[in-house]
Amino acid sequence: MNDFFVSVSDHLPRLNKSHKVFDVNEELPDQWTYPKPYPYPYPYPYPYPYPYPFLVNGCNHQPGRCRLVPGIDVGSEDIQVLPNGLAFITSGLGPKRPGKILLFNFRKPWRGVRALDIIGDIDRVAFSPHGLNIWRDTNRNLIYLFVINHNGYTKETVEKFRFDEKTRKLYLLRTFTDDPTFVHINDLAVTGEDSFYFTNEYKSQPIMEFKRGLPLGNVAFYDGTKGHIILTDLFFPNGIASSPDGKFVYLALMGEKRLNVYARRANNKLKLKQVIPLCSLVDNIDVDVATGDLRVAGHGDPEMLMKYLTPPHTSISPSQVFRLTTGDGGSRVTDVEEVYYNDGRQFSGSTVAVRYRRLMLIGSVHTNMLLCFIRDA
Repeated sequence: MNDFFVSVSDHLPRLNKSHKVFDVNEELPDQWTYPKPYPYPYPYPYPYPYPYPFLVNGCNHQPGRCRLVPGIDVGSEDIQVLPNGLAFITSGLGPKRPGKILLFNFRKPWRGVRALDIIGDIDRVAFSPHGLNIWRDTNRNLIYLFVINHNGYTKETVEKFRFDEKTRKLYLLRTFTDDPTFVHINDLAVTGEDSFYFTNEYKSQPIMEFKRGLPLGNVAFYDGTKGHIILTDLFFPNGIASSPDGKFVYLALMGEKRLNVYARRANNKLKLKQVIPLCSLVDNIDVDVATGDLRVAGHGDPEMLMKYLTPPHTSISPSQVFRLTTGDGGSRVTDVEEVYYNDGRQFSGSTVAVRYRRLMLIGSVHTNMLLCFIRDA
């Protein structure tokens, strides 16, 4: 296979042996009834992804035991984890929702989450956090947190915080604002103390642009003073991340259901190296600093996702997590595996997945957060 093009169809999810999977051409037994986990009548024309409930049960799989993390009911859109197991979570995405940055300790998961105090001049009522990224200054032992803020959907800014590990507080250092390239920022990948790549997922009307397939998104680079658009005509670019050495950039194209690998040039322009179709509305990307592998969350069904995104966010939507193995210093993806799939009854609206040792956190757009034990770590 050409290394430029790696398809998710080359892998199959590991099915639970307790689930009997029938062939679609096999005649149904006369005594067949809906299994207990399925509500009847089903709230949709047919259970996702096939019009046969017995096949849906076989498609659901997870790496081990999973449970919802208490204390989150307005989303966990993006998550970043430090080497010591502390995870930062953006919660409260959307207008008129309580925006917060939460902290979760992988080493003490039973404690759940806690909201971090923010010190500085920031409108806490309008605070609407979205994507985030960590920048570590190893020379001075400082931790910076960059957070996209929609400010009640009135203007786009990027907030730069310093995290004090002793007091567990965030100190606002700078607000990047009033830049014409800040259109509707979804995610960012920090490259220095004041520089970062970021994605503008759409131009003005997200639902209309998505339904019509209009490629009006872009990727830009902020050099510390102003932004420069470097990739254009993209169909809903979403998550963006860089390799541990910063030489390669990974971009999730939600509308195109694929992930692109780029080589970073000296002038911060990006050169396409590889395309990986994932057959999913891909969202955020997490890079394992130790191995360089990627974890990419996605949404299995566009129509069900739209229903889930509509207030009061009670509809279900399929969730997926992929693990992408990288090689040659992160320059290419060598293997793809779906490590989690659920039709939405256990967990809906998956946006991000991060791993720490034998645990994995999965975040959602508007609802809760899932913690899974990795059985085959």
